[in-house]
Amino acid sequence: MEIKRILIAEDHELLRSKMDDLNKFLPAFNEMKHAFEALELGELTNDTYKALITSKDGVGVIMDSFFTELDITLKAAGLNKDSLRKVHVDHATAEFEKFIQSLKALKAVNPDPYSHRRFKGLKVENTSYIDGTFQVSAMDKEDILEKYCRTYLETDQEIKLHCILKNVRDSINEFNGYLDDLAKAHELSGAEALDFWGITKLSSLSQFLNDDKIKEINPKSIEWVSEMIVRAKSKKAIN
Repeated sequence: MEIKRILIAEDHELLRSKMDDLNKFLPAFNEMKHAFEALELGELTNDTYKALITSKDGVGVIMDSFFTELDITLKAAGLNKDSLRKVHVDHATAEFEKFIQSLKALKAVNPDPYSHRRFKGLKVENTSYIDGTFQVSAMDKEDILEKYCRTYLETDQEIKLHCILKNVRDSINEFNGYLDDLAKAHELSGAEALDFWGITKLSSLSQFLNDDKIKEINPKSIEWVSEMIVRAKSKKAIN
């Protein structure tokens, strides 16, 4: 039976951080746009832009169109001599190579190369060119949210662990309330209240519950624990 994915977290701060990287792409985008316009193949549309940055076929289509138009133009101008045609073809080839290099430079932009994979900066495929504006579109935002900012429960094990952690969180939050009352009644600090009750800090829970006064579940911890369990079982089966 297929388990329905359950969304438990959506990191809008990460989304905003990625969107803030847009300006880091702008110089390379403008260079690419200028080089594209120099090919005289018409206006750069978002469909063309997306094809260029996401697939090799996009460049192939542009190349075929460019050199087909060049051949038609040269024939219409009566330039049939090989020597004359070569001059124009060489110049056109150099212009097309400038465009290819500018496109490579745009794809190579990496706003934050040292971050963890999940938290790396904006990717060029999540940019658009709509109504003359270089931007992160609504569709780009949704793609970023789904790929990088959302955490789902996807297995029975994750669902069970999440349920257990919710119970632990609720119990700790309730217990913290009693600690606060105790500290106020006896004019104790939080640490002194714990000593008074003979309780040590539950430090092993820190990786699962975010360290605020009101404990909340760290959603990524569930995926991490599930992966560790799967690895342990696999290792045991091999041995």
